[in-house]
Amino acid sequence: MKYYEETIVIDGSLENEQIDTEVKKIEELIQTRGGKIHDINRWGRKKLAYPIRKKEQGYYIVITFEAEGSSIVEFEHELELNETVLRYLSISASQESAAKEKK
Repeated sequence: MKYYEETIVIDGSLENEQIDTEVKKIEELIQTRGGKIHDINRWGRKKLAYPIRKKEQGYYIVITFEAEGSSIVEFEHELELNETVLRYLSISASQESAAKEKK
């Protein structure tokens, strides 16, 4: 399994409870595909540099996890279908950088 770092921007106009629900859904997506979550870093609401889907604010989340490479494509497809996800970025991370992120 490889280490990944996923940065996700969720619609910032959602209520806190709705954002928590969306984060739980994303966690479940990773875990149902055999992934293991190491860290979830919530950056919170931030003003976007430019409007995305007519939204001015986004809620940023960075998730460090371990998963099979084939499951990433399916995971990204599910993020595309989720209307509350404005943007996402998946990068492959080394085990050392994932350990630093966890500290």
